[in-house]
Amino acid sequence: MTQVFGGMCAPSIRSYPVWRLPTYTGRHPSIQGVKLKFIDETCKTQKPLVPSPQVVQHENGFMHVTINVDDPEPLFTQLIRQLKQAILDGHLAPGAQLPSIRQLANDLELNSKTVAKAYRLLERDGVIQSKGYRGTFVHPEARSNCQTDLNQWVNAQIAELIATLKEAGVTDSEIRIAFSNAMNN
Repeated sequence: MTQVFGGMCAPSIRSYPVWRLPTYTGRHPSIQGVKLKFIDETCKTQKPLVPSPQVVQHENGFMHVTINVDDPEPLFTQLIRQLKQAILDGHLAPGAQLPSIRQLANDLELNSKTVAKAYRLLERDGVIQSKGYRGTFVHPEARSNCQTDLNQWVNAQIAELIATLKEAGVTDSEIRIAFSNAMNN
């Protein structure tokens, strides 16, 4: 069956309602299990139905996470970007409870290790926080912490160091060996 919306096809796009906002008051998030798969074998264009990755807030209060398995961007990075964007857009307020790793992995049909990696990196960056057996919540300072990209900072620091070393006359192989030695220690 061909799913076409607005003249665009959606091959290999997974879009699932993930959790209800903001009415949750119980112990576990209310997960809505309607799965929408858009696979089009006859469409010749490779444009996604919803430009991926993005978080969409619909009028019925559901947040949709769109994972594009054909995107060269890693799946955990797509998830991180979408959760950060949801926080910046105000769809996820500080203190809001997120689904468990297992539940989100099941709903998105991802490996739980992929979701765990995304959650671990978000927690490292101060975007979310785990509260033991009570669950995972949006960090109170999440909006300001979403603006900080630790990977970008690390890349800038390493590029600056490499430029300094090259100015001093150090060769590329000496730099690689030094970095390898430093990483192994």
